[in-house]
Amino acid sequence: MDKPRTLKQNASLHKWCTQTAEQLNEGGLDKRLVMESLQIDVPWSMDSVKNDLFNHIALEMFDRTSSQLTTGELQTVFKILEKAMQEGLGIQCLPWPDIFSQSLEK
Repeated sequence: MDKPRTLKQNASLHKWCTQTAEQLNEGGLDKRLVMESLQIDVPWSMDSVKNDLFNHIALEMFDRTSSQLTTGELQTVFKILEKAMQEGLGIQCLPWPDIFSQSLEK
């Protein structure tokens, strides 16, 4: 099993990411354009849906992530994401789980 990364490796990663972000921004390359151009094939996970989709909307709308939203705000974000996925991708989202209709276990 590999060892955890070292503090120097962590610092190097952060430095490289900072420099790369600056380079991409200076070149006028936004995130969507870069991801589409590179055709990176990364499967979705619970974390990537939560961070890249749900929290992206939550931050834009409420300047907070999902852990800080009210119950109404949570539903608002879900409805916006649901509509966007249906209209933009043709994907019908599964209904929002609740204690009456589904098990809430992961």
